[in-house]
Amino acid sequence: MKLFILQLFISLALCQAIKAQNLVNNGSIVGVPGENVVPAGWVNTGGTPDINNGGGVLYTSPGYSWSGGTPTASPDGGTFINLFTYEAISQTITGLTVGQTYIFSYYYSSMGITNYTSVLNPNVEIIGATGYGNPSNTGALFGWSQYTGTLTATSTSINIKALGPYPNYGYTGYDGFSLIPTPQCNAGTTAPTLTSSTNFADNIYTIPCGSTTANLSAITASNMPAGTSLTWHSGTPATIANKISPVTALGTGFHYAAFFDAVFNCYSPTRRITVRTSLCANNPTTQNNSPSQSVTASAYSLLTPTGGSGTYTYSAGAGCTGTGTLITTTVASDGTITYTAPAAAGNYYYCVRVCDNATTQQCVTKTVPIVVAVCNAGTTPPPVN
Repeated sequence: MKLFILQLFISLALCQAIKAQNLVNNGSIVGVPGENVVPAGWVNTGGTPDINNGGGVLYTSPGYSWSGGTPTASPDGGTFINLFTYEAISQTITGLTVGQTYIFSYYYSSMGITNYTSVLNPNVEIIGATGYGNPSNTGALFGWSQYTGTLTATSTSINIKALGPYPNYGYTGYDGFSLIPTPQCNAGTTAPTLTSSTNFADNIYTIPCGSTTANLSAITASNMPAGTSLTWHSGTPATIANKISPVTALGTGFHYAAFFDAVFNCYSPTRRITVRTSLCANNPTTQNNSPSQSVTASAYSLLTPTGGSGTYTYSAGAGCTGTGTLITTTVASDGTITYTAPAAAGNYYYCVRVCDNATTQQCVTKTVPIVVAVCNAGTTPPPVN
């Protein structure tokens, strides 16, 4: 079961990648069948290896014959290397990256010849990488099986050596040697660190006043890996199914950014942002008061706030600017404003602050202008003729 899961994982990974190059030279053991023939790309490291093919003549010393059946063509093209107990071929592959993983596989079968008809385990040695162990041959005589696993390079070169089933006496056929770099997702394992010069801070995008949608196209990532792009998604983890495009008119709510590697069709972890509407408020019109007039006003009526999140609360603001002199007011949280107008005529103002109740609160402070004027009409009605 473990082998099946590993093979399934590897198959899925390879389907996501572009066709990778097999690093083994002549891993398919292509060559003219014959006794004491070493396939191109390989080195004879013991005995007299033979190239054979399925169902054909036994290409070995005279007097030997197939026993217990005859071989079938291997799954990798037909010809295979046939190795007696102590015979061996090897190949050194260079240009590897230390620490990188590689998918290693090959086909193997016990070959019945003359008196040697035992089903024996394959015997392969790997130098320059970890992760390999010879599998148990659970197949039948002349039955092809495949080993598939991963190697981790400990050197910049790997030596692959295929041997007969030493110390047991018998023959093993090999074919289809393959060493392929494991697909490396360039998107990485770190979520994007997002930044933008406008409307964006602390992973919150605030829709400007006067607009109803968000334009996320100006948001960039400071840690984007080479060979990737920034993509947006409606959910997490990022997939092609939940990808959003275009991102120039998105509504409020959660959206997710990820790095995308188009070569291996993979994504990084996501970064969630919140799109919200701005808390907007009108600029109050000028309030006309009489000297020393007691005034009660409504902050909601003056500012008519919109946007933001939840209910609004009010307070006496600070830091606003206006024409004339700043006066003191009392502003209740419900927006009730009370103050006494100055006794002297002139221009005055006060500040009102409105806030929403979002977790990351938005607040707006507005200036309320006041004109205090003496009524020159007097208090006596005109005479009637």
